Amino acid sequence: MKLLRSNPCRGTAISRVFGSLNYSTNTLASSSTTSPTFQSLHHRILFYKGPRVSVLPVLHQWLKEGRDVEQSELRDFIIKLRRSRCYNLALEISEWMGDEMNFDLHPGDIAIRLDLISRVHGNKRAERYFDCIPNELKHKCLEKAEALFEKMKDLEFVKGPFTYNVMMNLYTEVGKYGKVDILVNEMEEKGIEILGR
Repeated sequence: MKLLRSNPCRGTAISRVFGSLNYSTNTLASSSTTSPTFQSLHHRILFYKGPRVSVLPVLHQWLKEGRDVEQSELRDFIIKLRRSRCYNLALEISEWMGDEMNFDLHPGDIAIRLDLISRVHGNKRAERYFDCIPNELKHKCLEKAEALFEKMKDLEFVKGPFTYNVMMNLYTEVGKYGKVDILVNEMEEKGIEILGR
């Protein structure tokens, strides 16, 4: 009987049921604080994540217990969840970090959120989010996005049109049409399908 799946974001039905049970208020109140599951927010999120599970109850419960959350810790969660392709959970934490916790978002945070929004909700929604960003921050965000894009290419993570499309949308939004042409040429050279053609 196979209990584990290859995608780390997908758990078995049993683990999801136990995850839900363990994070009810009654269970949290009666659990031993020395249990590894309850030692850190990191352990709670890793234990709790699943394909259709929200991490917001875990974050809210953590604060309800009077514990602090560091912005650097949230950034770390977002990076780890992105690496394991749990984009919806990473986006939830990104939105919670900015909208509920009111942490100042740096250009890197915004670039990552743009990527997550486009992966979870599509490019149109990412464009709407980008439109709400002040112009000065847009340009800083673009610089971070370019650096991230180059790093992804170096690591050979960019194999299809999706990431190119995100970058072309960013360039279009800030009026850098020459950079769009460069990316189109690069895609043609690499034999990557250009969306919308």
